[in-house]
Amino acid sequence: TAPCKTFAGAISKTAAKGEISVLDPGGYGAVTITKSITISGDGTLAGILSAGTNGIVVNAGVNDVVIIRNLSIHGAETGQNGINFLAGGELHVQNCTISGLAGQGINFAPSGASALFVSRTTIANANAGAIYVIPGPSGSATAAIDGATMQGNARGIRAEGGATVVVRNSVANGN
Repeated sequence: TAPCKTFAGAISKTAAKGEISVLDPGGYGAVTITKSITISGDGTLAGILSAGTNGIVVNAGVNDVVIIRNLSIHGAETGQNGINFLAGGELHVQNCTISGLAGQGINFAPSGASALFVSRTTIANANAGAIYVIPGPSGSATAAIDGATMQGNARGIRAEGGATVVVRNSVANGN
């Protein structure tokens, strides 16, 4: 009933397992996610400008599922990571554009057992790399990348620490 101006403002008013739906085009600011939630820019141009910081930080509970759909995340060449995943059950990144970062497009570094799903997403011009999968000492990570384009990054996909990654129908060039 009362639209919010930022994702940070909207997330505090949205129940766990709820959805933030963007109604109008705009830049909605960086956000930290601590619960199951969907952020959806379906039907409009929804963006996050993350100069000097992470665009989205996910630090959720062990069973929480976070879905990021139809968003543009731009770091203005100084943003740290487009999405920085620290904890949660699953992260789904669908139909997004992530670009212009000093760090990773997606930095997936779970502290527990977590899964990453990336589909129909473009990651470009990330100075550290497009997707980095590196579970913490007590974590484990699986990732499924489908229909992704990774272009002009320091690296396409980098996986370490026993991570399991499956890639299909994707393009990595100029990395």
